[in-house]
Amino acid sequence: MSFIREIYFIVIFCTALALVWSQQGSSIKAGSPDCNNAEDLSVFKNYNSTFHVILHDCASNCWGDGSCAANCLIKQTALTSPCAKCFGDDVACTAAHCIK
Repeated sequence: MSFIREIYFIVIFCTALALVWSQQGSSIKAGSPDCNNAEDLSVFKNYNSTFHVILHDCASNCWGDGSCAANCLIKQTALTSPCAKCFGDDVACTAAHCIK
Protein backbone atom coordinates (compact mmCIF):
# COMPACT_ATOMS: atom_id res chain seq x y z
CA MET A 1 0.00 0.00 0.00
CA SER A 2 2.82 2.46 0.75
CA PHE A 3 4.27 2.00 -2.77
CA ILE A 4 0.94 2.97 -4.33
CA ARG A 5 0.67 5.95 -2.04
CA GLU A 6 4.17 7.10 -3.03
CA ILE A 7 3.28 6.87 -6.74
CA TYR A 8 0.18 8.94 -6.04
CA PHE A 9 2.23 11.66 -4.37
CA ILE A 10 4.83 11.65 -7.15
CA VAL A 11 2.12 12.24 -9.76
CA ILE A 12 0.60 15.06 -7.71
CA PHE A 13 4.02 16.58 -7.13
CA CYS A 14 4.88 16.47 -10.85
CA THR A 15 1.56 18.06 -11.78
CA ALA A 16 2.22 20.94 -9.44
CA LEU A 17 5.79 21.31 -10.65
CA ALA A 18 4.65 21.49 -14.26
CA LEU A 19 2.18 24.23 -13.43
CA VAL A 20 4.56 26.33 -11.36
CA TRP A 21 7.58 25.86 -13.63
CA SER A 22 5.54 26.79 -16.68
CA GLN A 23 4.83 30.18 -15.16
CA GLN A 24 6.50 32.90 -17.19
CA GLY A 25 6.06 36.56 -16.40
CA SER A 26 2.42 37.17 -15.55
CA SER A 27 0.90 34.22 -17.37
CA ILE A 28 0.83 30.46 -17.07
CA LYS A 29 1.36 28.41 -20.22
CA ALA A 30 0.15 25.11 -18.79
CA GLY A 31 -2.68 24.28 -16.48
CA SER A 32 -6.08 25.80 -16.09
CA PRO A 33 -6.89 29.34 -17.17
CA ASP A 34 -8.68 29.51 -13.82
CA CYS A 35 -5.28 30.04 -12.19
CA ASN A 36 -4.13 32.71 -14.63
CA ASN A 37 -5.08 35.81 -12.67
CA ALA A 38 -3.26 38.27 -10.43
CA GLU A 39 -4.56 36.76 -7.19
CA ASP A 40 -3.50 33.19 -7.92
CA LEU A 41 -0.21 34.18 -9.53
CA SER A 42 0.56 36.12 -6.37
CA VAL A 43 -0.17 33.00 -4.30
CA PHE A 44 2.18 30.93 -6.47
CA LYS A 45 4.86 33.58 -6.05
CA ASN A 46 4.36 33.83 -2.27
CA TYR A 47 4.36 30.05 -1.79
CA ASN A 48 7.02 29.31 -4.41
CA SER A 49 9.23 27.31 -2.08
CA THR A 50 6.45 25.57 -0.12
CA PHE A 51 3.56 25.06 -2.55
CA HIS A 52 4.56 21.50 -3.43
CA VAL A 53 4.71 20.50 0.22
CA ILE A 54 1.31 22.05 0.87
CA LEU A 55 -0.18 20.31 -2.17
CA HIS A 56 1.37 17.00 -1.09
CA ASP A 57 -0.03 17.38 2.42
CA CYS A 58 -3.50 18.29 1.16
CA ALA A 59 -3.52 15.37 -1.29
CA SER A 60 -2.34 12.86 1.31
CA ASN A 61 -4.72 14.06 4.01
CA CYS A 62 -7.67 13.90 1.60
CA TRP A 63 -6.90 10.48 0.09
CA GLY A 64 -7.91 11.41 -3.44
CA ASP A 65 -10.98 13.49 -2.60
CA GLY A 66 -10.75 16.45 -4.99
CA SER A 67 -13.12 18.72 -3.07
CA CYS A 68 -11.27 18.11 0.15
CA ALA A 69 -7.90 18.82 -1.49
CA ALA A 70 -9.24 22.01 -3.08
CA ASN A 71 -10.63 23.25 0.24
CA CYS A 72 -7.35 22.41 1.94
CA LEU A 73 -5.42 24.43 -0.65
CA ILE A 74 -7.77 27.38 -0.22
CA LYS A 75 -7.29 27.32 3.55
CA GLN A 76 -3.51 26.86 3.35
CA THR A 77 -2.67 29.27 0.52
CA ALA A 78 -5.72 31.46 -0.29
CA LEU A 79 -5.91 30.23 -3.88
CA THR A 80 -9.16 31.20 -5.56
CA SER A 81 -11.81 28.52 -5.60
CA PRO A 82 -11.64 27.88 -9.38
CA CYS A 83 -7.85 27.47 -9.28
CA ALA A 84 -7.93 25.24 -6.19
CA LYS A 85 -10.66 23.15 -7.87
CA CYS A 86 -8.30 22.52 -10.79
CA PHE A 87 -5.68 21.10 -8.42
CA GLY A 88 -8.39 19.15 -6.60
CA ASP A 89 -9.54 17.69 -9.92
CA ASP A 90 -5.96 16.54 -10.58
CA VAL A 91 -5.86 14.89 -7.15
CA ALA A 92 -9.15 13.06 -7.84
CA CYS A 93 -8.11 12.08 -11.37
CA THR A 94 -4.81 10.68 -10.13
CA ALA A 95 -6.56 8.68 -7.43
CA ALA A 96 -9.15 7.33 -9.88
CA HIS A 97 -7.00 6.60 -12.92
CA CYS A 98 -3.35 6.34 -11.94
CA ILE A 99 -3.49 4.24 -8.79
CA LYS A 100 -4.67 0.66 -9.10
